[in-house]
Amino acid sequence: MHKTGSNNEIVVDGPVIVGAGIVGLATAWHLLDNKLCDHVAVVDKAAGPAAHQTGHNSGVIHSGIYYRPDSKRASWCRDGKNRLVAFCRKHNLPFEMCGKVIVATRKSQTDQLHKLYERGKENKIEDIELLDARRLRSLEPGCSGAAAIRVGSAGITDFSLICQKLAELIRQNGGSIYLEKEVSDVAVQHDGLRLKLRSVNHPGGGESDLNARFLINCAGLQSDRIALMAGQDPGARIIPFRGEYYKIKSGKQHLVRNLIYPLPDERFPFLGVHCTRMINGEAECGPNAVFSLSREGYSRWDVNKKDLKDALTYNGFRKLAQKYWKTGLKEVQRSFSKRAFTRAVQELVPDLKKDDLVMTTPGIRATAIDPGGRIIDDFHMITGNRQLHVINAPSPAATAAFRIGEEIAKKMISSAS
Repeated sequence: MHKTGSNNEIVVDGPVIVGAGIVGLATAWHLLDNKLCDHVAVVDKAAGPAAHQTGHNSGVIHSGIYYRPDSKRASWCRDGKNRLVAFCRKHNLPFEMCGKVIVATRKSQTDQLHKLYERGKENKIEDIELLDARRLRSLEPGCSGAAAIRVGSAGITDFSLICQKLAELIRQNGGSIYLEKEVSDVAVQHDGLRLKLRSVNHPGGGESDLNARFLINCAGLQSDRIALMAGQDPGARIIPFRGEYYKIKSGKQHLVRNLIYPLPDERFPFLGVHCTRMINGEAECGPNAVFSLSREGYSRWDVNKKDLKDALTYNGFRKLAQKYWKTGLKEVQRSFSKRAFTRAVQELVPDLKKDDLVMTTPGIRATAIDPGGRIIDDFHMITGNRQLHVINAPSPAATAAFRIGEEIAKKMISSAS
């Protein structure tokens, strides 16, 4: 049940979820659809769902091939993919299991490719096979490589449309979604939590309080800050990395039939610049991974002083930068030089030229880095007094969202009992 009290006070007889990306919405939907609570409220400072990471990704349904076999990313991706596809089928949302190829562009990479193939087998990935150069060209005529892995259980969808459907179902099931409401403070009380909300459309005013029995933090790029507001140590800090995308002009989109990926750098959670056919029929290349001067600034010139200060004064980020500064400089070069970006694309698809690419909307990844300068490479949640915080939800979080939502619900019920 939800009601509005005096002085713009909102009372929620259930949990409040901060963040209307796919993880937050899938969690709210799971709680309501399985009748695990009578009411759920979702709060987000954006004007609509999927405003940040969810709405700025490649739209790829991942198979789970890359991840450590003992990791949550591996098992939750595999299960979450099946749930995601079932949800799309049930609600007539667009998706296609078109498959992907992961390419060794040089013969020296074939040992690494075979190791990844064996990991895929260990992860019980369905419909994978090793390809020689000729077989690769038969599947992707525009692609050049010494060998590849074909992963038939990967696909494409539109995660923004999925979020719109989730929001619709949440409201139909009695949930509430409060948009353009920014959380400015969290106070823990004996019977729940009180969130101070600031209306984004009324700077300096429009404040209200929201009282809830439980707090679920799915705030993505702001997840560490929400945890700190609630008195919890997140164990890491969020460092933003901007990923830039280029749309392939219509005359050259035939060079990318489906999904073409390079072998990933195992040191980082990023998969490298790849070529993706989108669910709308267009094709894109990207993303790179360059340090962003703002957590939510999508231009390379956007600077948020607080975001920048928080990153530069964090020992974990300084240690990471000291260790990988050469890699960072290469990413900066690809950000400022279209020619350098094109060279990375041409390793996969040689016939794509600089003039075939048009910059489109970038995305920003929330990358959780621990105090030792290590990138946290698995899903990471912490629980406290009537609260749960999703501190790290890297790719394949969108694919795995329905499984993540179930896990959050289990932890909430266990913590509250």
